[in-house]
Amino acid sequence: MNVYLVIFLVALVTITLRYIPFLIFKDGKVSKEISKLGEDLPMAIMILLVIYCIKDVNIIKSYQGFADIIAILVVIIIHYYKKNILFTILVGTVVYMVLIQYIFI
Repeated sequence: MNVYLVIFLVALVTITLRYIPFLIFKDGKVSKEISKLGEDLPMAIMILLVIYCIKDVNIIKSYQGFADIIAILVVIIIHYYKKNILFTILVGTVVYMVLIQYIFI
């Protein structure tokens, strides 16, 4: 297949997918269902990612599981009080790195 044709088709699909929301919401009004989905979906995705990451962790064989659990608890507590996702991610990353690099070696 021609490389230029593939590039054109990929670009066309990308532009189409990015333009669809403007076609659906022409007047700028978003329904309650879409707004609710926009509020709830990021948290659901984060929870699924955390569950996926810790599903294979074996606490009995390795101390890394303890570092994971401690970092997750710190993230939950920090986010509950601060409600700032960037700060929460930064603190969670720093705590996890300190735990696996210096404490649970």
